[in-house]
Amino acid sequence: APSGEYLKTGGFMIRGKKNYLTASQLVMGFGLLFRLDSESAARHLEKRCQAEDGLGGEEANCDNLHDEQNKQKKLVTSELSEQSFNSVNSEEFSYPDNETLDAIQCLTGNPTEDDNILFALPVCAPYAALSNYKFKVKLTPGTTKKGKAIKTAIDLFMQDRTALPGLREFIKVIQEQDVARDFPGKVKVSAPNLHSVRKKR
Repeated sequence: APSGEYLKTGGFMIRGKKNYLTASQLVMGFGLLFRLDSESAARHLEKRCQAEDGLGGEEANCDNLHDEQNKQKKLVTSELSEQSFNSVNSEEFSYPDNETLDAIQCLTGNPTEDDNILFALPVCAPYAALSNYKFKVKLTPGTTKKGKAIKTAIDLFMQDRTALPGLREFIKVIQEQDVARDFPGKVKVSAPNLHSVRKKR
């Protein structure tokens, strides 16, 4: 201890300031990604590039309005990033290889009618990350067991009337044990048409 006192066996001392964390909601989501063939993936990649180009012009206009604030933020963030970059060894970080990037680009959460889909991949992620997914449900802390929550979510996806006809076949193939590995336990499933699915049971 700094004052010269001895600590008992198993005792500890905390130094520094408390770092208070802001309260955040525990909201996860469960959705489906679809693996596309190379031609369909190329079409989706072109759409993403066009969307990013369109957003770039709007961001440039916003930057002109708030130049002074952004300069201060950039200075602070650049200093922090330099400190964190210097503290991390270069051996620990490696860029993903091209095969991994290609596999990620072949996945989409919102397939179109002219896409050739190979399979469906169940995904559990923060709900904000699933904003562009066609099939998604919100998971919040609750009392529903894992197996029942998975069945409810998949039943909801199966009964979606806006789904393309071929997509239901890919959803049927998904097995509960494959989803259970990534699915959190003790959740409450929330979705827009959830009450109609529960009534049909």
